[in-house]
Amino acid sequence: MYALLTLALLAAAQAVPVEEQAPLAQVRASGSNPIGVNEDTSCHHYPHSSTHGHTAHFYHGTTPLSLRKRAVVEVGTLVPLHRVLIFRNMVFEWGVGADNFEDKIAWEGYRVPSDCSVSWSHSAAGESGCSLQQAIDFSRGYKTRYGSYDLLSNNCHLYVNRMMNYLDSGCTRYPA
Repeated sequence: MYALLTLALLAAAQAVPVEEQAPLAQVRASGSNPIGVNEDTSCHHYPHSSTHGHTAHFYHGTTPLSLRKRAVVEVGTLVPLHRVLIFRNMVFEWGVGADNFEDKIAWEGYRVPSDCSVSWSHSAAGESGCSLQQAIDFSRGYKTRYGSYDLLSNNCHLYVNRMMNYLDSGCTRYPA
């Protein structure tokens, strides 16, 4: 029963019309923000992930859908929230940028860590020696590697789980 209710909530949230959004490069160049992203960046209780040094912790967080250690503890994949990840002080997310599933993309570095709409986990989900560029490359190649966004089989929660497992592997193994 809970699974059916969750699926109904996810479908309803995905059906909410949102403003047409351009690819990330166009959005950045225009200086405009998608609805709800970076509206209030005064929150300073977000986790800090080292931008330098041999290793850095990574954390995951959630935002409302209406706004868009060595062992990795994966997150639930059918939760009616949008999940994001912070690594080396850059926020990574998947399933954004368009209304239709086929055109949804991954963003890296668009949302700032201090975006108050994000509820960050209180402890690190893991630690990685990967570089920021390796994480960006994983994110930018995500759609090619795993396919288009799908509400059940390729959503933002699965993206975060795959990213965490990739980071945990030292960026040497792409998760299934």
